[in-house]
Amino acid sequence: MTPDSTKPLKAVLASPKDEAVLVKVSRGTCARGLWGTEFEAFYAGGLAPGWNLLVQGHSDSGEDKFEINFLSETGDIVFHIKPRFSSATIVANTFHGGHWGKEEVSNVFPLVLGEPFEMEVSSDAEHFHVHAQEHKVLQFSHRHRPLAAITRVQVLSDHRLSQVELARRGLSWGDVGC
Repeated sequence: MTPDSTKPLKAVLASPKDEAVLVKVSRGTCARGLWGTEFEAFYAGGLAPGWNLLVQGHSDSGEDKFEINFLSETGDIVFHIKPRFSSATIVANTFHGGHWGKEEVSNVFPLVLGEPFEMEVSSDAEHFHVHAQEHKVLQFSHRHRPLAAITRVQVLSDHRLSQVELARRGLSWGDVGC
């Protein structure tokens, strides 16, 4: 994958056997897409449970134009996470059948405008877990089943992204299948 400063970063993940990092994109300049930087990856085998998304960048815009979406094969947003700098909150929700679900809000907001940031989203059999700057900010119960239907992840941002990393973690013996 060679980044092009005029196109979104996209990846199709092929090998379900690979437990290592499957997509790792690093760069210092923005790709221009819907808002600005855009990253999208597709994996037909499903992105939950057991996947980990790490996004690093610089929050240089005062606008709330940063979001992470996990989408189903039908196009529903199974998990939407959005930091809102204007209210110092992080919101999470789903969009199913043309309607938004009940929004969940976290007041734990360790992000600082004008500074580098790191957000990590992982999934187990029951929840999405969101960390920002190494602080757990949100735990969101899965509202969509089966989890294997979550096949796409996208990062939309006006902030400068320096790295997006999508990896499959090994699940422990205590994790249950879906």
